[in-house]
Amino acid sequence: MLQFVVVVCAVTLTASVANADFMRWSAVQEDDPFAESQRMVMGYRDSQASGVFILCDAASDKLLLRLALPLEVSAFNLPTYKFSEQVKVDDFETHLVFADDVMLGNGNIGFDAAFEGEGARRFLDELVKARKA
Repeated sequence: MLQFVVVVCAVTLTASVANADFMRWSAVQEDDPFAESQRMVMGYRDSQASGVFILCDAASDKLLLRLALPLEVSAFNLPTYKFSEQVKVDDFETHLVFADDVMLGNGNIGFDAAFEGEGARRFLDELVKARKA
């Protein structure tokens, strides 16, 4: 009986650790050796291949919002023009930004939308004040 309880506990702990980074916000501060500055990466991943990421560079007033999709680039013939995206946090202001299509490191499609200056500050203020998940 004791062995059964130990096995159940081990399986439960293993399953919870495997799902640790999914379906919740995380933030990591990392050093950028090329720019000699620090970068903050915030992200919400719903799977291994998809999620939303916010990249802030300490040396810039630019904020990059990246949408990662679980679609392989090789299956699509992507256009080379900008997409317009509407971004909204909770019930705050709707931001209209232009996004570039990009190929991510895993070979999937992503879209990068850049906020600059005052628009980036307003977007970050809205994220801080957000109440919904």
